[in-house]
Amino acid sequence: MKKTRWILTLCLGALLALFIFSTQADTSSSKAVKATVKVAAVQISGYDKGDWPPSGLDVVGRLLPYMDQAKQEHAELVVFPEYVLGHIDVPGPETDQISRAAAAHDIYVIVGCWETLDDSRYANTALIFDREGTITGKYRKTHAAVDHYEGEPAWSRPPANKDLDWFRQQDPEWTMERGTDLPVFDFDFGRVGILTCYDGWFPESFRSLSLKGAELIVWINGRRGSVEDFIIQSAMFQNHVAVISANQAYGGGTMIGDLPAKILARCPDGQEAFITSEVDLAHVRKVRGSSRNFQQRRPDLYEAITQPIASAKTLPVLEGDSTPQKEGTASEASLRVASCQFPVSADVAGNAQWIRKYMHQAKTRGAHLLHTSEASLSGYAGVDFATFDDFDWDLLRHETTALCRLARELELWLVLGSAHYLDAKTKPTNCLYLINPSGRVVDRYDKSMCTFGDQQHYTAGNRLVTREIRGVKVGLAICYDACWPQVYAAYQEKGTTLMLHSFYNAGGKEENCLDVLVERQVPTRCADNRMWAVANNSSAPYSHWASFVARPDATIAKRLTR
Repeated sequence: MKKTRWILTLCLGALLALFIFSTQADTSSSKAVKATVKVAAVQISGYDKGDWPPSGLDVVGRLLPYMDQAKQEHAELVVFPEYVLGHIDVPGPETDQISRAAAAHDIYVIVGCWETLDDSRYANTALIFDREGTITGKYRKTHAAVDHYEGEPAWSRPPANKDLDWFRQQDPEWTMERGTDLPVFDFDFGRVGILTCYDGWFPESFRSLSLKGAELIVWINGRRGSVEDFIIQSAMFQNHVAVISANQAYGGGTMIGDLPAKILARCPDGQEAFITSEVDLAHVRKVRGSSRNFQQRRPDLYEAITQPIASAKTLPVLEGDSTPQKEGTASEASLRVASCQFPVSADVAGNAQWIRKYMHQAKTRGAHLLHTSEASLSGYAGVDFATFDDFDWDLLRHETTALCRLARELELWLVLGSAHYLDAKTKPTNCLYLINPSGRVVDRYDKSMCTFGDQQHYTAGNRLVTREIRGVKVGLAICYDACWPQVYAAYQEKGTTLMLHSFYNAGGKEENCLDVLVERQVPTRCADNRMWAVANNSSAPYSHWASFVARPDATIAKRLTR
């Protein structure tokens, strides 16, 4: 197997702080009884974000044929994009037409509009029409996707000296009535949550709806570019929900997805289109009812995500990246990180030999820190060896001490994946030792989110670990932690700009969901929290993915080969 390694350089620039708002909607009632439901989504353009109704544009007239088509294809719900109806009264002539069609076709409808509240107030509202044509629910967008700002921190204050008409046409979400809740609605086939456009960029939104019982989340959009499939797939996998997205036709990404992370149907980007698919709600309910993810949540660790961001943070930028710096300024700090992958095994001495080799190479390449994979020194219990019953702890201590000495000789930081002995009656922890250039273990992160298999061998940790190294705030995470968006959000609140995330997704028999999941999950975490991450894996066959670096824009900067 090919052994490779790479070096990453990070510099710090300015981070735009984001603030979270919320909105309001009503609920209706019924019971979820159906095992499957056929749904439809329409990619169509109507009114845009700042549009005022021009004469002669009959948007509803363009929507009604798609309601006819949905009925013909036996769909029970049809979804249209964000604010496609434009500024309207609710109820009003436009909603009356949709109500009659919904009743005639015995179909649910979700459609977006700018709801006029009075002469000066309006809301970005998703309307729910039931099978009788009654408007039984409204969801008002909770997160304002503003386009202009002034002052610091960024995005926290609207432009000054602008009147209401300017905001309505240029930046309407600064002055819209934001909702105050993330409700779940009871349809006769299941429980449905709704998000609008920018709401979906906050993982807390999907999570909250799921924890409130949503089985299907409808995400309506009105934006150029494509709705992100990696957000939809991550949301489905982590929250055990099906997802329907709908965007206007000047964009794309209208799709229908089901568990575990399957895209069932998708409209081609940049054109008007209609799709249908059947969602297996019985499977969704089965997964939710036996969810390890739900059962092993750690709310005691997530307090930080309920707190506002206090101030702007800084963000690392990959050397050579196109992110602009202010003219005449130098980077505030730099940290050169090396990460390695090798076939981790039960041979502690052999693992240590690999690590020493890459420590020397990291030093030669000018790195300040070497990052290793989960259990890189000890081997991974349950995979590389059966149990810790006959484990040679003395050998592990000897090799750990030797690596500490080498870190001192090389003046190198080392993030070392291993196992930490507690006592004879307690299972060890699955840990990352943080060893400084003086050769001292200055902190230890113990894996906090443990799989069922982990729990057979390891004790869970109960705290997050950060460290400022050369001006960069670094956070540590291990493998399954990635399945909880709250973990990265809590690290972001602590000021973390670089996550060193060690995995062991190797030693398997064949391809499975891990082959694609982590490369979608980790970049999503980075985009959600405006941070970088180095995701490191063992290369022991079968290895599900190769180590990589994820940027704050959810792209992958560098990747090794398996």
